[in-house]
Amino acid sequence: MKYETKLFIVRGLVTYGINYLFNSTWQILEIFYYGEIRPDEVDTIMSLFVLVSIYLNVKHWIKDVLF
Repeated sequence: MKYETKLFIVRGLVTYGINYLFNSTWQILEIFYYGEIRPDEVDTIMSLFVLVSIYLNVKHWIKDVLF
């Protein structure tokens, strides 16, 4: 397997893990404040922006750490 492919997989896994923690925290806060999880289109749109931001930050972080 090529180095670039391994690096892409690592970036994806790290991004997925951080996003999972972020979304879990968001849902716990919704349960705390509303008593239930309320799915909303705004949450989905914001989650996409956060996911892209996390990916770009992980990409730069890994680049700085490895090189």
